[in-house]
Amino acid sequence: MGRFYDTDLDGSEMFTEIMDCRMLRKTRADVKLSTPEDLLRFIVQYGDDMFPNLRAVLLILLTVATSM
Repeated sequence: MGRFYDTDLDGSEMFTEIMDCRMLRKTRADVKLSTPEDLLRFIVQYGDDMFPNLRAVLLILLTVATSM
């Protein structure tokens, strides 16, 4: 599945964005994030150009159908 979405994100930038988001999250102790939707809402509030790869991954995660 990773190869199917290889044009949607940059893996090395993704790692940097995750680390930056974690640091930002630590400064916002008042915000509770328990679902991927919560995380998406959290990063969207910082604008479209902030965390573009993390946003793409979350949108893919939230829209791809899964089954058990």
